[in-house]
Amino acid sequence: MVDTKVNLCGWVLDNPVIATSGTFGYGKEFSKFYDINMLGTFSFKGTTVEPRFGNPLPRIADCDSGMLLSIGLQNNGIDHVIAHELPEMKQYFHKKVIANCAGFCVNDYVTLAKKLDDQEQVGIIELNVSCPNVGAGGTAIGTDCVNLEKTVKEVKKVTSKTVFVKLTPAVTDIIPFGCTENELLSLACSLEEKSEHPLVKAVMEKGRADGVTFAAAENFAALPGNGVKATVKGAALTGGSLKFVSDKIKLSNEAISAANRLSEEGKTPLLFCENDAFKGIIAVADEIKPDSAEAIKELKDMGVRVVMITGDNER
Repeated sequence: MVDTKVNLCGWVLDNPVIATSGTFGYGKEFSKFYDINMLGTFSFKGTTVEPRFGNPLPRIADCDSGMLLSIGLQNNGIDHVIAHELPEMKQYFHKKVIANCAGFCVNDYVTLAKKLDDQEQVGIIELNVSCPNVGAGGTAIGTDCVNLEKTVKEVKKVTSKTVFVKLTPAVTDIIPFGCTENELLSLACSLEEKSEHPLVKAVMEKGRADGVTFAAAENFAALPGNGVKATVKGAALTGGSLKFVSDKIKLSNEAISAANRLSEEGKTPLLFCENDAFKGIIAVADEIKPDSAEAIKELKDMGVRVVMITGDNER
C-alpha cells in the first residue's frame, strides 16, 4: 500500500488532502455524507474575535456556472467556537484542525491566537491577512509588509503553535498590446468587477489605487477553471488563462512568450481581449516584499520555523 503520510511543519498528516477554510465550515455537514477522518485535516471557518453577521442579504445567487456569493466572514466569534464548535467537532473528527483567524487590526490576531493556544484540537493557526486593516485606512494587512511583520511577531509572542499566513496576491506586471497600461487595467477591472475569484481582487485593488475608471459590464459569465466574459459598452470582453484566451483568438508569438515567461517566474498571467483583438496581460502573484528576507531572518532568530505554501505556478 502507498504511504500517503506527509509532514507539515512537524505535524504528520495521513495524507496531504486539506479542505480549505470557507468551503468546509466546521465539517459537520460533510460528516453526514462520508467519514471526514479520511482527510489529512481541514481549515475551519474563518473566525473573528466578535460575532459577525456578515454582508447584508441577499448574498448568494445561482448562475449558469454555479453560484456567486459574498458572505462577509459570518461567524459566531472565537468564544463560541471554543465553547461549542470545537467540543462538538470531537464527536465526528478525531484529528487536529487548522484554525483560520480573521482580524481587522493586530490586536485581533493576538487575541485569537492567545485564546487558541491551549486548544489541543488546533494544530496550526492560519492568519487570514486579506482583511482590511481599520487602523491603516482599510488596506489589507497582507499588502503592507510592515503591518504584516508586526502582526506575525505579536502573534508568536502569545502562541507556541505553528503559524501560517494566508497572503494577499498582488499585481506584479501589466503588459499592454496595442493600448496603454491604464486602458488595459480599465478593461480588466470593467470585466472582472463582478468576479469573486481571489486573484481578481488584486487586479481590482490595483485599478482602484491607480484611479482607473470602470464601465458597467453586462451578460457577465464566470467559466470555472478558465476565465470570464462579459459585454462592456457593446464590446465582447474575455479574460482568463493562456489556454482559454488562445482558444478564442489567435495570439502572437510575442504574447504567448510573455505569458509563458510570467508563468516561469511563478506568477499567474491573466490575458484579456476585446472582440477579436488581444489587449494584454496582467500578472498576479504573492509578491515578495523588499524586506521579506530580513523579516524571515528575524522570525527564524525568534525560533519560528518559516515555510511557504502557495498556489502560484511552481518553477
